[in-house]
Parts: sequence; structure tokens; C-alpha cells
Amino acid sequence: MAATVGFTHAGCVKRATGGHHGPSARVFRRRKGLVCMTSASTGSRVRKMSPDEDGRKMKIRARDFVVHEDYGVGKFLGTTVEDGEKYAVVQYRDGLLHIPIQDTKEALSFFKPGEVEPKPKLAMMENKTAWKRTVSKARMSAKSLALNLIKLYSTRDKLAREPYSEERELMNEFEAKWEYTPTEDQQTCISDVMEDMCGKSVPMDRLVCGDVGFGKTEVALRAAFLAVANKKQVVVLAPTTVLVTQHYKNFTQRMQGFGVTIGVHMRFVPDEQKKIFEESAVSGELDIIIGTHGVLSFGKKMPKVGLMIIDEEQRFGVQQKESFKGIRKQLDVLTLSATPIPRTMYMGISGVRDMSLMSTPPPLRKSVETSVVTSSDPIVEKTIQHELDRKGQVFIVTPRIKDLHRLSAWVEERFPESTTIVAHSKVGDLEAKMHKFATGQADMLLSTSIIESGIDIPRVNTLIVNRSDMFGLAQLYQLRGRVGRSNLQAFAVFMYNSSETIGATALRRLFAMEEFTELGSSFALAKRDLELRGAGALYGIEQSGTVTGVGVELYMTYLRESVTDWKIVERYTYCDDPQILLSKAYPTIPASFIPNDGERDAANSRILETQTFEELDQVGADFIKEYSSLPKRVETFLKWKELYLILRELGVAEARNIRGMHISLSSRMPEACWKKIIRDALAIPGQFVPKEELSQISNFLERRCKFINSRGLVVQGLGGRPPSAQLAHLVKILRPLALAAQYGRNELEILRKG
Repeated sequence: MAATVGFTHAGCVKRATGGHHGPSARVFRRRKGLVCMTSASTGSRVRKMSPDEDGRKMKIRARDFVVHEDYGVGKFLGTTVEDGEKYAVVQYRDGLLHIPIQDTKEALSFFKPGEVEPKPKLAMMENKTAWKRTVSKARMSAKSLALNLIKLYSTRDKLAREPYSEERELMNEFEAKWEYTPTEDQQTCISDVMEDMCGKSVPMDRLVCGDVGFGKTEVALRAAFLAVANKKQVVVLAPTTVLVTQHYKNFTQRMQGFGVTIGVHMRFVPDEQKKIFEESAVSGELDIIIGTHGVLSFGKKMPKVGLMIIDEEQRFGVQQKESFKGIRKQLDVLTLSATPIPRTMYMGISGVRDMSLMSTPPPLRKSVETSVVTSSDPIVEKTIQHELDRKGQVFIVTPRIKDLHRLSAWVEERFPESTTIVAHSKVGDLEAKMHKFATGQADMLLSTSIIESGIDIPRVNTLIVNRSDMFGLAQLYQLRGRVGRSNLQAFAVFMYNSSETIGATALRRLFAMEEFTELGSSFALAKRDLELRGAGALYGIEQSGTVTGVGVELYMTYLRESVTDWKIVERYTYCDDPQILLSKAYPTIPASFIPNDGERDAANSRILETQTFEELDQVGADFIKEYSSLPKRVETFLKWKELYLILRELGVAEARNIRGMHISLSSRMPEACWKKIIRDALAIPGQFVPKEELSQISNFLERRCKFINSRGLVVQGLGGRPPSAQLAHLVKILRPLALAAQYGRNELEILRKG
């Protein structure tokens, strides 16, 4: 049964076929007396809509704002059942849109959370003109942005290095020392990285995105070990000393017994020791150096450096990121992140940058029970007491150092029998304090956000965050990731001060934490972060309003499509001298048409030397003007030259008759290129194909043109016709394709220069 979409307005119900990428809307009226759906009739059956399997689509809740590519921005009211069919109901200014529930993933994209202020203006289904303009602008913006993203990474594709040796025996021994069994996602990530390093000759640049505690470090460890086994040096970058310390501990423990030399470089390491590590790295003796951005001051001098691992790239400052741009170009790069910045994330989503997702939690891991409360709520004290009663430990975090004294006094008053350590980045004995807490010598750690990453203490299963409205969403998520790293139920309480004015965006950040509690939701949360921060986080394109107009999710659909399209266009081939082997003799101008030898040779040369369709069309027009009519052989000659130009644009090296039945067009272009060219040629009636011929050419291409890997494109059933008929028919069906390919190349070149 064909999928239908229905909406009600002005006392009647309308239905439209097609969905997100479907055909144009077809509308008809239902008979009077049938039920017209209203928002009241849907309120009792509200459901959450599930995300896409790949995690790219946001969950849509009742009252969230959504966007339909055909109708624009609407408000999702929930689901309803009509005539035994389940529908999603979307409100527009002039009525309700009913979408069969099985079509919602394709038809609807998340636009804005329901609580957003100011509320988006709902579109009118009957007035699509303005919406079509918005979509057109968004598509053009996505095409331009896609090309910019591709340009950023295209230089890496031109670099080359020898693939790594798999060192299977040594790797098996290293992997066997790990006490856990990889999750399915983790194994996929490991396989992706191994394929990048051993199966490809271009440098790796992969983003591994996954929740804290989901095993990204093990992926990094295996990549680093493989690099060392291949006589390469490894640089591991982390944004904080706490995280550097954690990595140093993990790397030294996992690689013990394999003769791997590891150094650490950060401000808590004595200068004398840092100098030793630095000299060892530069001399090539040190295999792995782990540190903050200071490592980059000598990283370029390391003679055998081959792999750079960057943990939580989003937490490095702008200048720090700029400083390692130069060194990373020639290296294999593995980036780890729980909540990547929007630009990094969408480089992965769009297909420009390789990305692996980890969404499967380790066995027995439970989601963290999350609450958002005012600072005076009794749940804060109760949650802490619950943790102390079960002999666990508590993190209490505040954004400002000046608040630590007041919070410490509050803790001492409420929990006099507990022991508390106060720590922040400016205390001299920070490492000693952290070690004391990690070894269970205190019940609570009261600190600033220094625990945001790198702290791994399974006994800590309660987190209290003071003034959580002052943290960013990614920070809140990282903080919550510090608890719940065992099989015990963990708790996170995010407090805000009810006596102070808090912005709507800050509150939405907090409620997003309450919403996204499922294990493996870091990717979805990063997308919500982008929604809250504004689309300008993507290369500042919010200024044009293109993303804001269609929503980030639909815009990203356009961006993914554009990246794919540009990558295909870049693979379009061009043939300097195609061979047309359809008859035994090349056509020429007969002496009966132009008796004078010199004039005839000049006319032949004029046809042969034309380089464009416009020039050839002009030659034909000039001949008709001069000679009134053209004999069959001259028309065939012009068609032959036109086919020559067509094949050149399509990268066809040879057109050959196959056994008097079919015609093969031998080309190095992959099938994806042909499909895109055909799609583009037929997309807009009148652009490349005359409107009156669109149906005929479309049907012929669909039924008679087949792509065969060994031959290229095969035109079936045309080989039995006379050569002149073959030429005429090939020109008719292939010229629109050549024009579309030419247009794509030109557009690519213009955007590159612009």
C-alpha cells in the first residue's frame, strides 16, 4: 500500500503521497462526515519517536517542533489511531498533518525542543512558496559547506605512507592481556582503526565517539601498540594533567612486559625529569610520550613519530589546536571524544571525516539516575547520605573556587562524621590529594571541574554539582561520566540557585541532562548541545539563517547528501580522445555537397575542431544558413561530432557495438557517478532535458541502460539499428547526461575558487 500523509484544515481532511524524499504532494478531499483530527483527540496517546538506528536522528517528544521537507516547521502533538492505522500528528497554522507511523523517520526531522523560547513560527501547508525558498537556500549553503569540509581534508587524501604491518602474533599477545571482552561496538572501532592503519596507504584521521567508560582508551592502546610494533613513535595528547596522569597509568600497566618505553610531560613532572623524557623522545629512544599541549614544542623533532592520539580535542584552546595542525598533517591521527564539538561531530556525520561510534555499554553497567533540583531541595542531602550509608564515595563539584569554602562548611555541618578533601587546580598538593581520595582515605571530594575527565574511581557513585547552570552541556555530561563506572546504581544531582535569574538556555541544558540518561547517549547529547548553542557553531553559517530556517537535523541531511555528491563529482572522468566504433568509416562531408576541395576540407576541419556543444550548434546553424538544407551524410557527421563531445564529457574512452545487439560505453567512472549524472540530468525539467522529452528519456535510461562493471554503461537493443540511427539516439539520450556532468564539474570549480 502506498504511504500516505494526511492533514486537516478548513473543515476537511487532505492526504498527500510521498515523504521526506518522496514525490510531489498529491492532494484529494475526503467525504464529509469522516472524523477530522484535532489536537485534543491526540493528547491522550503521546509517544516518543525512536531515533534512527545510526543515532543520527534525535528523539522527538510530544510538543517538540519538527520539520517536514515538503511542508516546513510544525509542532509534533503525539500519535493517534484512525481506521486501525497509527499516525503521528503534526500541527501547522492551517491544520494537522497525519503521517503513518512507519514513515516518520523519513518524513520528520527534529527542529527545536518544545520548551524553546521564543517559539518557532509554524508554517502553512497551503503556502509552500516561502518554505521552498528556505529549503533551496539551505541546500545551496550545504553544498558550499560540504565543499569547504572536503577541501579541509582533501590534502590528507593526497598524502601517502606505507601501510602498517599487522604484527599479528605480537598483537594477539597484547590483546590477550586485556581482562575484558570487547563489546560489539568496541570491536568494530578496533577493526576500523586496524583497517585504517594496515589496510590503507593514506594517513588515518578517525574520530572515535563514545560515552565515558565505554572503552575508547583500549582502542587507543591497541593503535599505539601497533605503531610501536612497527618501529613508530606515538604522541598522546590530553587537555588536563589529571587525564594525562590517568593515561600514563593505563599505558604503563597495559604495556608492561613488552619493552615499550613511555614518558610523561606535564607541569607536575619535575623539570629535570621532563628534560630527560624530551631528549629521549627527540633521540628516538622513547616509544610513547603522553602529555598536555607542551609536548608539541618538541613533537615535531621526534624522528620516528607516526601516530598522534588526541583525547577530548574539544577541550583544547584555539591556539593549542592551531599549534598541532602542522604536526598532524603527516601523521596517523586518532581522536577520542565523549561529547565532540559540533564541527568535529558533523565532520564525521557528513562523511568528510572517518568516524566510529561506541554506543554499547559494558556488561552490567547501569545508567546514572539524574535529577535537576534547586540548591535547597532535600534530595541533595538525602542522596549524599544514601551513598555514605552504602560505604561509597561522593564527588561534589562547583564551578568557582570561591564557593569551595562555603560548600565545605555546609558539608561539615550536615555530615560531621565524614571526611572531606578540598581540591582545585591552584593547590600545590593536588596530586597527593587526588591520590588520597582515589585510595579511599576520604568520603567526599569537594572540587572544581578538574575531575571532569580522567578520574576513574569505581567506588564513587554519587555526583553533586553546585551551580550546574554555569557549566556547558558537554562539561555536565563529562562530569556525570565520573560516576556509574561499576555495576552499582549511580546518582547525579544537578543544582541551580532558584534565587538567581537563570537563562532559558542554561535551564534547557540541565533538562537535557535529565532527558538523556540512557547509556550511550553522548552522541545525541552532542547534537542537543548544537541545538542549544545555535547553528553558528558550524563554521559560523548561522549568520545566513540557512540552518536556523530548516533546523540542524534536516540541514545535516542536506550536508551529508552534498558531501556524497561532491565526492562523486570529484570522481567524474574526462576522456581527451574517445573512440566511436559504431561503423567502419568515419563520416565526412561529401564532394556532392561542397565540390571545391579547399572549401570542403575547411568545412571538415571546422566540424572536427569544435570543442564545445555551443560551437558545434553554431556550425550546424551556419551550414543551414549558407546551404539551406543538409544532406544525410553531413547531418550524420554533425551527430558523430556531437557524440564525440558527449563521450569526452562523460569520460567514455570507447563506444562499441556488441554483436550487433547492444552498445557499450567503456568508462572508468564507477556506477555511483553514472547514477548521480542521470539523477541530475532528470532532476529539473527543461534544464538539461526538454520538458516534452523528459518522460521518454527517463524511461529509456531506466529500462535500456545498464551498468556492467567490466564494460561500463551498456545501451541495450540499440546495436541492431543503422549507424546513423545509433548516433542520433545516443546523442538524444546522452547529451543531457553530458550537460549535467559538465555543470557539476563547473559548479565544483566555481565553489573551489570562491
